[in-house]
Formats: sequence, structure tokens, C-alpha cells
Amino acid sequence: MKISKEIKVGVMVVVGFFALFFGVNYLKGFNIFIPTNSYYAEYAALDGLEKSAPVLIEGYKVGQINDIEYDFSKAKPFTVRVSLDNDLKIPHGSRLELFDNGLLDGKTIRIVLDKTQTELYHTGDTIASSVARGLMDDVTENIVPGVKGIIPQADSLLIAYRLLAQNQSIYNTLQSLETSGKNLEQITAELKKVLQSDLPVILKDVKAITGNLNSTTTDLDNANIAGTLNKLDSTLQNISNITTKIDKGYGTLGLLINDKALYDKLNTTVNDADLLMIDFKQNPKRYVHFSVFGKSEKK
Repeated sequence: MKISKEIKVGVMVVVGFFALFFGVNYLKGFNIFIPTNSYYAEYAALDGLEKSAPVLIEGYKVGQINDIEYDFSKAKPFTVRVSLDNDLKIPHGSRLELFDNGLLDGKTIRIVLDKTQTELYHTGDTIASSVARGLMDDVTENIVPGVKGIIPQADSLLIAYRLLAQNQSIYNTLQSLETSGKNLEQITAELKKVLQSDLPVILKDVKAITGNLNSTTTDLDNANIAGTLNKLDSTLQNISNITTKIDKGYGTLGLLINDKALYDKLNTTVNDADLLMIDFKQNPKRYVHFSVFGKSEKK
């Protein structure tokens, strides 16, 4: 049986059309060999949600967005049709939540299941929708007010910095610091010169002094310090014995120090001798008689 060219062309066209349809849907993420159920959700705004975006449950893809329709006469003008796996059962109370799936993936939809309900949605039903807070919402509510509060402070800080930079005293201080730096550099050079020229001489003198100290230490080691200390201790002991005897009244010095009567007699004798010398000076003739002719004077 011969097949005409027309039949061959027709078969090729059908195969090509089927391959094109399968390829386009595959590129869009559709798998025509897996049965799906369609559900609907309504939103007031989509914020960049596009067709063929994935539908997730706990981060796992269970379907995708097939179509987006709009009717701006309604309060929620956007109607989104999602295709989910035929085996997925969605209980009442669940919702399709529009959320931000990262900076690169953009907006997508996730299913928040209500596991307390037993009644299920059927294909073609409209499921409740919600919109999750996005990253930009947190930035707008938390970060932007703080930035607005910081801006006046930053402006004041810049003004203060400008006034500080224009202050003549700051300029003078910087010049003083520059001068101090130059002086310090000069002092460092002079100190380096001193270290290079005078330090060896100083170290040589220190070495000589250390040698003398070593010699002195050796002489002290060789000296009979123990014998000298023993002699000094014996001498101190003798002095202590003498002091004890004097204190107890032994010997002439002990009697002079401890005998009060002897002290009084000596004191009286000294006073009498003093009076005698005074009288001798005033009346020497009472004690010395002198005559050229040997005639004595009358008493």
C-alpha cells in the first residue's frame, strides 16, 4: 500500500504541531502528561506576578499559574487561575497567598493549608486569597523612618564638621603639629647620632665600672669579714661589761657616778677652791709675804 505524499505531509504537520505545542508548554513549565485541577483566586494588586510562576507549598512546587484575567470594575480586579497536581487536595479554610519569593524569583503564590477542615475545594472553585508582607514593606515601615530621623542629624553633623574645618584654631593646631613633627624628627636624628657616637663610650665606661665592682666584690670575698665581725662583737661585749660594772658602782668611775655623797664632797671642794682663788686674787698679801730687808710685817 502506497502512502500518498499528501498523507505524509499531513502527518508531518500534525507531528510538528504536537511537538511545537509540547515544547512551548514545556518551556512554560507545563507538563501536559500530568493531570491537573484548576482553581481561582482574586487579588486587588499583583505587584509583578506573572504567568507560569510556580505555586508552592512549604517551598515545594505543586503547580503553576496558567492565566491572569482582569476586570477593573470589581473591587479585586485580578483573577488568577492556577493549575495544581490532580492528587493535591485543598481543604476549606486554606488560602492562596501572594508573597515575595526572594529578590531574583519575584512574586509567586503559596498555598496555606487549613488542616483542621475536612471539606475540600473542587476544581474550578475560587479559593480565598491573601497578600503576605514583603521585604520592601519591612524596609518602608522599619528602616525608612529611622533613615528619616538620621538625615537631620547627619545634616547637623556636616554643618558642624564644616564649621570645624573652617576654624582658624584648627588650622593653627595642625601647623603646630606639623612643626612638632619636624622637631621630633630632628630630635630623633640627634638621638640617633648620640647613640652612634657616645653610646659605645658609655658602654665602655660601664664595662670598666662593672670590672671594678667585680674586683671589689672579689676583695670583699677574700677579706676575713667573719673574723672582723667576731672582734667587733667581742669589743662591744667588753664595752657592755664595763658599762654594767660602772652602773653597779664598781671601780673609781663607778663610785663617782653612783656615790652621791662623794659627788657632793667633790662639788663642795670645787666651790671652796673657787672661793680660795677669788680671795687669793683679791688679798694676795694674806698668803705671800715679801721684804727686801727681811723684816716681816705685822700681822
